[in-house]
Amino acid sequence: MKSLEQISLFTSEEVNTQRYLHVVQDGVVKNLKLEELFDATKFNRIRAVSFVASPKFFFKMTEGFEEVQLILGIEDGQVAGSFISGLQALLEIDERINLFQSLPEDIQESIKADRYQVRYSKKNDPIHSKIYLLDGKVDTRIMIGSANFTEQAFSQRKQYEELLVF
Repeated sequence: MKSLEQISLFTSEEVNTQRYLHVVQDGVVKNLKLEELFDATKFNRIRAVSFVASPKFFFKMTEGFEEVQLILGIEDGQVAGSFISGLQALLEIDERINLFQSLPEDIQESIKADRYQVRYSKKNDPIHSKIYLLDGKVDTRIMIGSANFTEQAFSQRKQYEELLVF
């Protein structure tokens, strides 16, 4: 009988350098930073579909965009983890003021100018897709994969995520 130890497909050296966000751009594996993926100097509009999102990460990644549209796949009214918790905290006036004041000034101005739109999927029609469409004056980028619009999906070593970039 074999040992009950967990079998690893990687050497310990490979595990320490393993990237959990696997990015394939135009058919080539790339080591792209978040700032390169969500490049607001190259693209001025982002439209995204994600099952869930985290507010802090969402605002950080969309900070320089002129227009931001987000469709959350979780139904309005369902518990959606940190994004809904963050939004529910907005019901408390002190929390709303603190959150708003904690945002960078350009994000505050973007919110005031109504450059952010957040929508939910229809009742009983959740969307599990993760699609990011970035438009610029010269270029367009589409990213499709398993990564939700959360810091955990794009930055943490919690689970493997795939992202195809075109």
